[in-house]
Amino acid sequence: MKTVLIVDDEFDIADALAAIFEVEGYAVRVCSNGLDAMKEIARSLPDLLLLDVMMPVMDGLEVLSRLRSDDRTSDLPVIVMSAVKPKQASAGAPWQLFLQKPFNITALLVAVQGLIGSPVGAEHAEMAGGT
Repeated sequence: MKTVLIVDDEFDIADALAAIFEVEGYAVRVCSNGLDAMKEIARSLPDLLLLDVMMPVMDGLEVLSRLRSDDRTSDLPVIVMSAVKPKQASAGAPWQLFLQKPFNITALLVAVQGLIGSPVGAEHAEMAGGT
């Protein structure tokens, strides 16, 4: 099962996103700040990071900087979300997609599937009798 790590200091947003991803079949982990996210990523690498920019303790841009400078996490797919578009939200940004809050959930789910595929990998589909 593919894992999405949601990092957002707004509990209501993180909780709603977690519920949506769980219904879609993804394993979900949630952190409320960048420092906790870095600890969680060190413990177990997710398949995708859904990252807020403006957070206490360590903001999303610092998290991205640290992830991109580490060989283990430099290719980790990241979707950044924020009410305010960062200056880096152009070509060459250190993330795969930027979503401005509020955003369309369907568009988010389509983007996630495009980046990491369906929640259950092909090996699970084969075991369940799929192709």
